[in-house]
Amino acid sequence: MLGPTVTARSNFGALERGALILALLFLFLPPLSSATLAPLALHQIHTANANDEVVVDLSGYNFDSHDTTTAIIVSLPREGRLYQVSQIYNSHGYEPKLGTLITENDLPCQVMGRSSRVVYQAPTRKNAPGRWDIFEYTVSDRFGTSKPGTVTYVDESKIVVASDFQRDTDGWTTIGNKRNVVTYDDTSMGIMNRYIYSKDDSINVDEDGNDQNLWRFSLPDKFTGWHGIIYGGGSLDFSLSSFSGDFSSEKLNKGGNLNLVEISCSRCAFNKGITIGFPLKALPNGFSG
Repeated sequence: MLGPTVTARSNFGALERGALILALLFLFLPPLSSATLAPLALHQIHTANANDEVVVDLSGYNFDSHDTTTAIIVSLPREGRLYQVSQIYNSHGYEPKLGTLITENDLPCQVMGRSSRVVYQAPTRKNAPGRWDIFEYTVSDRFGTSKPGTVTYVDESKIVVASDFQRDTDGWTTIGNKRNVVTYDDTSMGIMNRYIYSKDDSINVDEDGNDQNLWRFSLPDKFTGWHGIIYGGGSLDFSLSSFSGDFSSEKLNKGGNLNLVEISCSRCAFNKGITIGFPLKALPNGFSG
């Protein structure tokens, strides 16, 4: 709006009365300020051991430093428990930390502690590898309410999501080959101890000796979705092996110009989708199986 206003001011003599009034109204409109934006509920990750009581600040980020925010719990952790801070801890920082337990019946629940603090109590043990827990909250001020922020709790391994194949395939499947299936094996073989595998049951070799029916493992749903808290320095670690085969460079399918790992995101790049690949050639000594 400021562009037309400046232009109008440079041509007052040619303006009609109505246009002049409109230009003056533009001139006195206050500029947009970040102080009029709703606050942000920041995504957080915290380390917790069994039975730990972890205090977390849910005040979020406010664009107006003179304004205060109100935090609302919108979902609870599945394994651990979430508490308001006790009165004595809130006022003086003395134990015990735990105040009133927040339950499903309380949702959405306003956080009452100073700096919008709550206490997460970790369970006695984890039932599966990966993060301890996750819960969501929002923050609001006089300008609006944020989108939900995610608070993630992990143990000292810092693993957010994992499959250790202790009992079954954990929901892993394959794509690209309709006839092969994923099989679970609870024995040991080399570096593998309790693992999953699949076979190439559809061979379609072209005149150049390349198999056109490539297949890949497909991760279960727990690996998908938003894991943004780990994207600023996280990693995907795995063990990969083979029962048999000739992995010499001259025998590689498509000349070795394939990715050992591919991660696809259908909603990235404004829903255009992207695929990130780790090329087989990036391995210093190749893949030996």
